[in-house]
Amino acid sequence: MIEPLLEVRHLKQHFKKGRARLRAVDDVSLAIPGGETLGMVGESGCGKSTVARAILRLYDPTAGEIWFDGEDLARLSGRRLREVRRKIQIVFQDPLASLPPNMTAGQIVAEPLRLQGIGTKKERREEAERLLDLVGVGREFADAFPHEFSGGQQQRIGVARALSLKPKLVVLDEPVSALDVSIQAQILNLLEQLQQEYGLTYLFIAHNLAVVERISTRVCVMYLGKLVETARTADLYQQPLHPYTRALLSAVPQITKRGSLKQRIMLEGEVPSPLNPPPGCRFSTRCRLAKERCRQEEPELREVSQGHQVACHLV
Repeated sequence: MIEPLLEVRHLKQHFKKGRARLRAVDDVSLAIPGGETLGMVGESGCGKSTVARAILRLYDPTAGEIWFDGEDLARLSGRRLREVRRKIQIVFQDPLASLPPNMTAGQIVAEPLRLQGIGTKKERREEAERLLDLVGVGREFADAFPHEFSGGQQQRIGVARALSLKPKLVVLDEPVSALDVSIQAQILNLLEQLQQEYGLTYLFIAHNLAVVERISTRVCVMYLGKLVETARTADLYQQPLHPYTRALLSAVPQITKRGSLKQRIMLEGEVPSPLNPPPGCRFSTRCRLAKERCRQEEPELREVSQGHQVACHLV
């Protein structure tokens, strides 16, 4: 079995809201082998981006372990944390908002190198120009400012910046959701090309299931701070087991053999608040199949077939 580059064990990320506690992430475990892509899907507010920020140590985890390249990031601080962070980078959802407006493309890409004290100013400039060429922006635009680029070009600059420190893991937090469909395909092609060329490992967060299916090796599904299902991509899309996963996949337009659109499973009600999650299965308040056990006893994420895990009493 391949050792994972990243392994998260029982991660919890809670925030205090007055006297209450918001359970944004509540006991999440996952692993990503080197060179693979783990897709993470779920509705807005389910905790996907919070998981990403905890892995990056932008948050101090409430509990749990984050093993990366043999070290528990949750226990690191100071200089050692800064050194390890060089190996993990992020590409954000909104390309323009993530780029400093008063810096040129070349300065933006070179900035991580400057902050880490790597190379001379001339060497950093040369590396920034090389990366701009690599991602398809072109070194001739190194002195242009973010607002002078299209959305797709802005995101390519974000990708170049993420690659500047030669990371092993790149967290992609909704990297194409702000782009139109044709540009999305270009960015996905770029990410796949870079992964093959440099052996990169991706955590790919998105709500677009078609995008996740294309780029991911494995997929995990989050609901209200918890993982409810995880499997290899083909297994999850061909045979989803959790009622929530089935509902998500039914929202993707599909043509049946008879030429009609596949019927969508409509979820009723709102996602409960993470300030006061329901007892038992957190999806039970919206699940048409829920039994009394579901409302009282929380299901564990368990393996039901090789590499396929699901948290549901009915499976």
